[in-house]
Amino acid sequence: MPVTDNVKPLVSVIMPAYNAAGYIAESVRSVMQQSYDRWELIVVNDGSHDTTEEIVQNLQKEDNRIKYYFQENKGQYTARNLALQVAQGELVAFLDSDDIWFPDKLEVSVSELLSSDHDLFFTDTYTFYQLSDLEDTSSLKTLGVSTRIYEGEAATRLFIEQNRIPILTVLTKRDILIEAGGFPSFRIAEDYCLWLELLFRKHKFRSIDTPLSAYRLREQSIMAGVKNESKEVLDMMMYLSSEYPQIRTDYKRQIKHWLRQFIKHRLDDTNSDMLKQYFVFFNQSTMLIKCAFSCRKVLPLSAFRKILKTVL
Repeated sequence: MPVTDNVKPLVSVIMPAYNAAGYIAESVRSVMQQSYDRWELIVVNDGSHDTTEEIVQNLQKEDNRIKYYFQENKGQYTARNLALQVAQGELVAFLDSDDIWFPDKLEVSVSELLSSDHDLFFTDTYTFYQLSDLEDTSSLKTLGVSTRIYEGEAATRLFIEQNRIPILTVLTKRDILIEAGGFPSFRIAEDYCLWLELLFRKHKFRSIDTPLSAYRLREQSIMAGVKNESKEVLDMMMYLSSEYPQIRTDYKRQIKHWLRQFIKHRLDDTNSDMLKQYFVFFNQSTMLIKCAFSCRKVLPLSAFRKILKTVL
């Protein structure tokens, strides 16, 4: 349904920031330029040591819808949770301090969410390195989000295999995030864990393949993400298993995938005990041996022997 002045919920836009002086003005201005005008932007400075605070406070002078908070460095998840607690909006959206929204992002998202009975809406997004890349989006890649509905067991299986939601594209209901406990204490996978929590709570998601934003790629963060993601996801599954024990029995194929990723990207002399912890928790020693052999071509002999010693 089209958004009219009579049906215009307030959207709280949550932006954590840490040493973001190089990009945050571009990100904040992309919110200020939204065609949908009923928003508040909550910037939480997570202990920055640069001029992030000065930049945001100068932007506040241009638009009083920008709210600013400071906390000592505690991590992105605590910054997002602080913003959730102070948010006034019925709906919540997220934008990191180096990403960009296109002017119709909120207007389209609000209209799409209000026109359905779903609880969370998200879209595809372009990827870029610098602002000039966005002058011609025809040559840009996207993250490949498709148009579909996610609900029930099938959706949970898909999401345990992979985080399918670019957080900068999300529009959702604030109350369901509060009821789910907000973002858990993971450095990388906190949003992924929250989406899974919502699916386990029977909430329904909807996506479209239209890019309404741009996700900034930075080489250093890409490499760190690949290396650390599998550990974060396995830790997340252990965390969720305390409330949803069926994860250990009903999602063996998905667990195998993430164990293989851990073996491939993280296994070295310092974390074989961590690997043992995972296979004991998930009761998957046979599966782990198979994973080790399937990864044999990409593992050094010492690492391969370490796996076998761990599980035999």
